Amino acid sequence: MENGLTPDYWRQLDMFDPQTFTTPVHIIGVGATGSWVAFILAKMGVKNIIVWDFDIVEVHNLPNQIYGLQEVGLLKVEALKKIILRDCGIEIEAKVEKVDGSQKLEGIVYICTDTMSSRKEIWLNSLKYQLDVNLVIETRLGAELGTIYCVRPLDPTDVREYENTLYDDNEAEESPCSYRAIPTVVSIIAGLASHKLVKFAANSDLQPVIRLHENESHSSYEMLCIRPIVATAHGWK
Repeated sequence: MENGLTPDYWRQLDMFDPQTFTTPVHIIGVGATGSWVAFILAKMGVKNIIVWDFDIVEVHNLPNQIYGLQEVGLLKVEALKKIILRDCGIEIEAKVEKVDGSQKLEGIVYICTDTMSSRKEIWLNSLKYQLDVNLVIETRLGAELGTIYCVRPLDPTDVREYENTLYDDNEAEESPCSYRAIPTVVSIIAGLASHKLVKFAANSDLQPVIRLHENESHSSYEMLCIRPIVATAHGWK
């Protein structure tokens, strides 16, 4: 690490000890949610991180993704690798390619791509009933709403219920270009998705669905907010 310094993780050890966590973590798509998930996990000390993306950093990515002005024009995975090594002292593996079923995935796999068709393709070709994949965490992001799915790809109930949530791109509601992603909501989704790994490492119960939604019963404090958002965990039903 630069200046010979290394992170001291003692404040989190009763929740997550990075020295004992050796499960590989694949993050497919390192845009708004995926870039922050990778950064948060590296901040926690997760070392075996593999990121997949073939896109480059553009100026419109800067407000809601981890990248800064100096990364514009770089491949996202290479920029992310540089940022995480600089800030966390961890060298991740960068894959400049589309996940199409030919790659070997294992451990925990985050799906953070930006289309429903890509999520469905990755699930069917690379993850469903794969013996080496312990957990799939898939994130969906709206302007002020979002959902996180946790799926065990060998569990028939998880497989059936998760596939019921998949749909074609032409069924997705189209939002105005300027009402799609803001870092406040991105950070909430990324943080909750990252914490699922902590729960997995602790063998805690993993609720399969977390939703961000508008809170219909407001406290006096929340009434001061515009469209207050809460996160709730659900079973499949």
